[in-house]
Amino acid sequence: MLQKLLLALLVASRKLLHYFQGHPIKVVSAYPLERVLRSPNAAERVAEWNIELQAFHLEFSTTRVIKGAALADFVAEWTDLPDHGVSEDRSLLPGDEEPDWWIMYFDGAFARQGAGAGAVLISPTKDKLCYAVQLCFQQGEKVSNNIAEFEGLLAVLRAATALGVKRLTVKGDSQLLVNFSNKEYTPKDEHMEAYLEEVRKMEKWFLGLELQHVPRGTNKEADDIAKRASRRLPQEPGVFEEQLFKPSAAPPTAAPAPPKEDLPQAPVTGAPACG
Repeated sequence: MLQKLLLALLVASRKLLHYFQGHPIKVVSAYPLERVLRSPNAAERVAEWNIELQAFHLEFSTTRVIKGAALADFVAEWTDLPDHGVSEDRSLLPGDEEPDWWIMYFDGAFARQGAGAGAVLISPTKDKLCYAVQLCFQQGEKVSNNIAEFEGLLAVLRAATALGVKRLTVKGDSQLLVNFSNKEYTPKDEHMEAYLEEVRKMEKWFLGLELQHVPRGTNKEADDIAKRASRRLPQEPGVFEEQLFKPSAAPPTAAPAPPKEDLPQAPVTGAPACG
C-alpha cells in the first residue's frame, strides 16, 4: 500500500513537473510516507524514487496534524478576550438568546461491530465542528448505548472547554440521559452514577449549561456520525475522529477483603482425641 502511494506521488511529479519545480508541495496522508521514502533500508526501487523526488521541495504531513491545526485555528478565531466590564456571574434564563451561546447536538450508537458517539458543536455564527468517537475498550469493559451517549457528551464538553466556550445548550434525543444530567432522576446503575458524576464535574467549567430533549429527527446529523463510528465506517470529510481505549468513568471498585487470619493450632499433648 505504501509503495503504491509513493508511486502515485512519483507519477504526479512527472505529469505535473512544472508545478513541482515551481512550488513547494505539501503531501498529506494518514501513512508515514516520508519515513518509508527516506529510510536507509528502503527497497531498491523506493531508493531510486527518493533520489528523483529529492529534486523537489516536498513537505509531508499527516491527517492528524492537519486536523489539529484546523482545531487550533478555530480556537484562535473564536476565543474571546476577557471582558472586565461585564459581570460574569449574572444569571441567564434557559433559552436566553445571548450572542455567545453555543449549541451542541450529540448521540450514541451500539452495533455488532462496536459502540460509538457523534456530536455537532455549533458556534454563535452557525459554524460547525463535528466529532466522532469510537469506543475501543478492552475486552470485559462494559459498553452500552447509554455509555456511548455519555462518552459522546463528555467528549464534546471537553472540546467545548478547550475552545473557551462558556455558555452551551446541549441537545439530545435520549430522554433518560437528559433527565439524568438535569438532576430529575437518580440512576440505579453504579456505572451510570459514575458517568453522571463526570458530567457534574464538567459543569463547573461553564457559566451556563442547559440540556434539552429534542425529537430524533432534529438530531439526525449527530445520529449519523454516531452510527458510522459504531460500525467503524469512514466519516464524512471535516469530521474530527477520536478513539477511546479507556472508559471516562467507572464505578468504584470494592475494597479487597482483609486476609483471613488463621487460628493457631492447639499444642500437641499426646492426649487421646475427643470422641
